[in-house]
Amino acid sequence: MKTRLKVKISIVLSVSILINVFLIWEVFRLREENGRLKKERIERVSPEKGSRS
Repeated sequence: MKTRLKVKISIVLSVSILINVFLIWEVFRLREENGRLKKERIERVSPEKGSRS
């Protein structure tokens, strides 16, 4: 294999790995934020249900 081709393949693979790491980090961040919002919504709704019963 030519050296230039090896360098291009290495660059493409490196960029691909970086993109994947970023996307995985985003998924975990958004999942945590979603859980936090759900918890906050449940805490807000729970006292109202308790007062109505």
